[in-house]
Amino acid sequence: PHTTYLAGPEWMFRHRNFIGQVSALYEVTGRHKGYEVRAAVSAPLIQSKQSLAINAGATWKSAATVDYYYGVQDLYNPDSALSPFIKLSYALPLSERWTLIAFVHYEYLDSTIVDSPIVTDREVVTGFAGFNFKVL
Repeated sequence: PHTTYLAGPEWMFRHRNFIGQVSALYEVTGRHKGYEVRAAVSAPLIQSKQSLAINAGATWKSAATVDYYYGVQDLYNPDSALSPFIKLSYALPLSERWTLIAFVHYEYLDSTIVDSPIVTDREVVTGFAGFNFKVL
């Protein structure tokens, strides 16, 4: 398996009840030397002991990044891609250290990705549920 890692700065800011996030990431393992930029805004829907938040944004991937994951040698050489997403996340503290977390993430893939012969769907839905344990 060829593992890659993205690293870079992230800027988070708050305006009233909204939280914004922008990150600029670079692939640091040297496998494809691509870039990814993510921007999103989050708003709380429920804010009590438990929390429910909605998050919307977009992810831009450079041509090198898209080619590494979705390109096919001598068949498909894609360009950069911009894919919007929306996410609904939930958190419920169970104790001082344990929190139940869950989310559903929907992403609408850019046509540059969808046109790849190895991609069959334009939409990606991801769900997760688990526990967060605070060490310190």
